[in-house]
Amino acid sequence: MQHIKNLLADMNNKNIKDQLLLLEIYRTLVEKEAFLKTNQLFIKNRILYIEVNNPVLANQLHYKKNIFLKAIIQKYPNIKEIRIIVGTKPDEKQPAEDEHKCRKCGSKLLAKSSRLCSLCICREEERVKQRVRKALLKTPWIQFEEIKATETINPISKRLFMDEKRYEISQLYDIISQCYREIKINKNEKNKSIFIEKVKKYIILKLSVRPEKITSEMVKNHLPSRIHKVYCECE
Repeated sequence: MQHIKNLLADMNNKNIKDQLLLLEIYRTLVEKEAFLKTNQLFIKNRILYIEVNNPVLANQLHYKKNIFLKAIIQKYPNIKEIRIIVGTKPDEKQPAEDEHKCRKCGSKLLAKSSRLCSLCICREEERVKQRVRKALLKTPWIQFEEIKATETINPISKRLFMDEKRYEISQLYDIISQCYREIKINKNEKNKSIFIEKVKKYIILKLSVRPEKITSEMVKNHLPSRIHKVYCECE
């Protein structure tokens, strides 16, 4: 996304690097819904403040503070405490009217070349990823040009689309390999239908073809011979 490019173009700013790293660590520690409802993270006087937009979420995160601290001090050893707050930063002055702000949440921007803060950039990219996953789940044969034509307001980048598609393909391959082992080694016949289903979906995603267009030759050309052999036996 252009917002990310703009932000990364100013990576000489240590504050930006630290904030992005902190956000990435935080994102791995909380549920997706909690991450999207987090306003901002900031460090003041060796205390990490996690600002959220409602008291219920603040209460839930309060019981996880020790878990957060243990994970975060590995990268930020100077942090001595974590506080969960609702609202704005403590003792923060009201910004001037002409101060450079994030267009989404209104928080002050560290990089003037960006229109969004780093947290809103992460949120926006997560929303785009969800739209791509939803499209691939509904029509796994869809191509980038087709999904791009339907997303005129918030366009999806080709890089993000292909990243999500490759991830789905790798997940399917792992399931196919597991089913293969169950069928051949454990003689589990119940996995045959799942095996066939996943092989077909793999080919659909890999080649962007509709289900009725799948052939045995496609499976042979794009999956190991052992997988193809079992596929032919199960079909």
